[in-house]
Amino acid sequence: MAFLNHEKEFARMNRDIDQLFGQFRKNVKQAAYRPVVDIEETEEGFVLQADLPGLAENEISIEVDGLDLVISGKREVAKTEKEATSFRRERPFGDFERRFKMGPNIQSENIKAAYKHGVLTVTLPRAEEDKPRKIEVQLH
Repeated sequence: MAFLNHEKEFARMNRDIDQLFGQFRKNVKQAAYRPVVDIEETEEGFVLQADLPGLAENEISIEVDGLDLVISGKREVAKTEKEATSFRRERPFGDFERRFKMGPNIQSENIKAAYKHGVLTVTLPRAEEDKPRKIEVQLH
C-alpha cells in the first residue's frame, strides 16, 4: 500500500513540474542563441572552434577585452516564402555573445581567426616563455 501512495505522490509532483515549466515556456519568446564551442590545448597554444552555421563572415565579431576573448554576432531568422506558414521552429536565432578568459600567457596580438563551412576557428598562441621546452641534463 505504501508503494501506491509513493507512486501517486510521484505522479502529482511530475504534473506540478510540467505545469511550472509549461507556464515558464509561455513567457519565453525565443531561446537565446548560444553557439557551441570546443577548445583544445596544443603545445603552441589553444584552438577554439565555434559552430556558427548560416552566418556570413561580416556578421561575426571577435574582440580582445582585457583578458577576455569575446565572440559575438547575430543570427537572423531564416526567411520564408510570403505564403508559407511555419509549423515548427527549432533553430535558434538572435544576438549572441560568448566570453572566454585567456591567461596572461596568450599572445593576444597574434590571435588569428578563420571561418569555413559554418565553423569559426580561433587560434590563440601561447607566449614563447610559456611553451613547453626541453631541458638538457648535463653530466658532471
